[in-house]
Parts: sequence; C-alpha cells; structure tokens
Amino acid sequence: MIVNVRTRDDLRDLLRNRASGNWNIGIASETQITKVRVFNWDTDQVLKGDFDRGNSQRDVNGDLIISISGCRIENFRASEKWFDIFQTASVVYTPHISIQNLNGRTSGILRDTNIGGLNQSQIDEFFKRLISEIRLRGLKNVVFRAGGIPIPDFFSEWCQQNGVTIQILSGEELDRLYPEVNDILREDDLFDINQRG
Repeated sequence: MIVNVRTRDDLRDLLRNRASGNWNIGIASETQITKVRVFNWDTDQVLKGDFDRGNSQRDVNGDLIISISGCRIENFRASEKWFDIFQTASVVYTPHISIQNLNGRTSGILRDTNIGGLNQSQIDEFFKRLISEIRLRGLKNVVFRAGGIPIPDFFSEWCQQNGVTIQILSGEELDRLYPEVNDILREDDLFDINQRG
C-alpha cells in the first residue's frame, strides 16, 4: 500500500532528513505501507520513496514520523491535482499497481487481488482507493488476474464513464501478456507516465 501525504513542509528539508513530518497514521495501516509519496501543497512536486519501517517512529502524540529510503523529488505531471482526486484529505492510502507500456498503451496491473476475508464494505473501500490511484496515474487500462477480489458494479461503471478499460486475464494470460519483468514503469517513474504516453 502507498501512503500519500500533502504538506506545506519544504520537500527539500524532508529529502535532507529522509523523513516526513508527523502524521496521524494508524498502527494497522502502518503495517501495510510499502511506498511513500509526499506532495507539496501546490501539488506540483512530490517526494517519493520506500517506507523505511525500521527507522520510522511515533512521537509523544502517537503520530508517525515516516522515514523514507531511496527518496527523491520529482515534478508532479498528472492531469489532475490533489484536490480533484482526494478533496481535503491530507493523508490518503492507495493500492500499489504495477505499470507496463504495451503497444503504446500504459496499463496498470493488479497481480494480487486475492484478498481473503474482506467484507463488502472493505472491498468497496479498496476499489474507491483504486479509483484514486488510477486518476493519479492517468491510466486508461487496468488489468486484473482472474479469480481475485470481486469487482463491484460502481467500479465498472466508473471505468466505463471515464474511458478506462478493464481486462480480466487468467494467470497464464497475465504472465504471457504482462510478464513481471516488463514492469518498466515502477514507482520510480510514476509521474513520467503522462510525459511519455
């Protein structure tokens, strides 16, 4: 899972410290975080990197100071801004999506959506967060492995209304058409997608 944070802090200071400010992040959410994106308030730049769990710590109020490894600042090139996607929220969680470019089309691939034990409310929340991630990345094609988490009607309708194609492929088809070794646009290249395609 990716934690997305919007801040008025100077991203250069955060980069020097390899850490974010103090954020209200639940302990259960903390255990799922793998990537961090810290957007400046104007959302024209982002500090991004890997969540450094070992060096992150909680302050006296229980807020998390997020330590970030492999971090760097990049220009934010998505077609929509923070407020368009996330409204007034300052901390938002989104699922990780692998990215590939095939035949001139950028696709988001969800390889592991077999999330057992979720109730309908949790499934709906996952897909709401997925919509935010799709908008953030400007994706027009989303690929799912067959047999995973059931796709709710509201997600299918949103995709149809917004010109996003849904592909559901067997594990064999997914591995053949979108082999993991071709995940050329990883988190490192997140905001270059609109520039390239």
